[in-house]
Amino acid sequence: MLDPELRRRLSRVNRERPSPEATPPSAAPEPRIVTLEEAVPGRVHAHEHGSLYVCERKLESLMPKDAESITASIGEVAKLGWPPETVLFLDIETCGLANCPLFLIGTLMVRGNEVVVEQYFARDYSEERAVLAHLSDVASNHGMLITYNGKTFDVPYIRDRMIFHRMWYEFDHEHLDLLQRARRLWRGRLPDCKLQTLEQHLCGRRRYGDTPGHLIPELYHQFVRTGNAAPLEGIFHHNALDLITMAELLAKLL
Repeated sequence: MLDPELRRRLSRVNRERPSPEATPPSAAPEPRIVTLEEAVPGRVHAHEHGSLYVCERKLESLMPKDAESITASIGEVAKLGWPPETVLFLDIETCGLANCPLFLIGTLMVRGNEVVVEQYFARDYSEERAVLAHLSDVASNHGMLITYNGKTFDVPYIRDRMIFHRMWYEFDHEHLDLLQRARRLWRGRLPDCKLQTLEQHLCGRRRYGDTPGHLIPELYHQFVRTGNAAPLEGIFHHNALDLITMAELLAKLL
């Protein structure tokens, strides 16, 4: 039998203890929605085929330490008979490997005395047509394309998406696919000929803050569903680094 004094103490403790109903668990704070302008500063561009989002950055702001050497590497294209200002580096990001929307096209070009990275982005699936049309306008002012696996993937993919939208643009540019040259020069000497492998071994650079390619489609779908642009920063960064690495590798692969 409990001591009467101990019983009174236990009873008082039970009376003073709040009931579970009286103290609801604190709700987790709602994650803040990051706007597209916050994640990737840019501007909305109106096109006759609709609107798209354009992000433009100078090479010096992206690679301040290596901008001069990368610019010199681009100049090596003159060995092929093409002035640097006529060359367009191209890389795309898609929602899959085939028959899926394309949502980001990255370009790198020489404009005056500057090297510029421009990225054309579809804020939802309906803006893909405007992105493709804007690329057509930009590409028509250049005579040569430089890609990495672009003959097999990027350019055929763009053509297919244009056909889907009942558009037509003939990519009759001179086309330098750096993957083909990389395979001739480095197959068997490096673990593989992926772009980031060459970036690591030939450019001496590892990526940080980059979004792996296999995650990119789902992150874009997530943005379209939620409007939260926080994951897009890594995608734009990934695309810009691909372009910059192509430009840096150009002199090493000619």
